[in-house]
Amino acid sequence: SVGDSSDNASSDGITVDVVSPTINSLTSNITKNKWDSTSDNANPYFGWTGDDNVSRIRAFSYVLDQSDSTIPDDVPEGDLNNLSNELNTIYSGLADGIYYFHVKAQDNALNWGATDEYIIKVDTTSPTVPQLYNPIQTTGTGNLTYNWTNSTDISEVNLYQLQVDDDEDFSSPGKNVTTSSTQLTVILSAG
Repeated sequence: SVGDSSDNASSDGITVDVVSPTINSLTSNITKNKWDSTSDNANPYFGWTGDDNVSRIRAFSYVLDQSDSTIPDDVPEGDLNNLSNELNTIYSGLADGIYYFHVKAQDNALNWGATDEYIIKVDTTSPTVPQLYNPIQTTGTGNLTYNWTNSTDISEVNLYQLQVDDDEDFSSPGKNVTTSSTQLTVILSAG
């Protein structure tokens, strides 16, 4: 009938597909958009699936970069005759930084879908070592105040650990404390 709209039309066995495919699952071994030092985040794995109810998925195009606005090119990746081999990829040796994995699907009617993205934050480098301003102190009151330089890291520094001992080899620390500050007053117990 006149005025009806549809996502596809069929006549004499010919189907017209005007619906773009979608990415319905995008996963990684890296926690999404979070600094994650517990995993092998310099070697991320990405896996995905797509969906197109009319003409089915034909191919995918994807890219990993450091821009949040990238759209993968319109060139299918890999072997078009073996789509099951094109549902994941692994990257290795990434430098520290924020990365965006972008993927889009193409259906058999050659429609490209919208881009989906997965953000990872790679941090494989230890923070800088803070420097104590006054590492050796004596006290008559039992209170010691320590100050140190900020430690820096791409993923920020959340905690400092300070050990206080009366032995130079730190064989029996009298105090072992953590703080988020660059200053700490330690109260030593008598004895």
